[in-house]
Amino acid sequence: MLPQDEHLATLMERASESVAVAGLTVQDYLDELPSARDELVREEYGDAFVQVMQDLEAGYKAMAADEEREADAHEWAEGLIRDALA
Repeated sequence: MLPQDEHLATLMERASESVAVAGLTVQDYLDELPSARDELVREEYGDAFVQVMQDLEAGYKAMAADEEREADAHEWAEGLIRDALA
């Protein structure tokens, strides 16, 4: 085993013990991921970027809620596939 592997194994064992002592579960970590991701993105890219992403998400949700538009898009995509396979 390489020294780095031994060091990593030791760190992982310590982390595992700390998590167990704290009574944390994998679900606890998963529950915190969205807020941790949001905080990281905001720190790294700024409020303006976050606002643009939120606006894009809202726009995509609105488009997806439009059943007629979705049906047209599906038909168009299917036509592209047919044309590509012909």
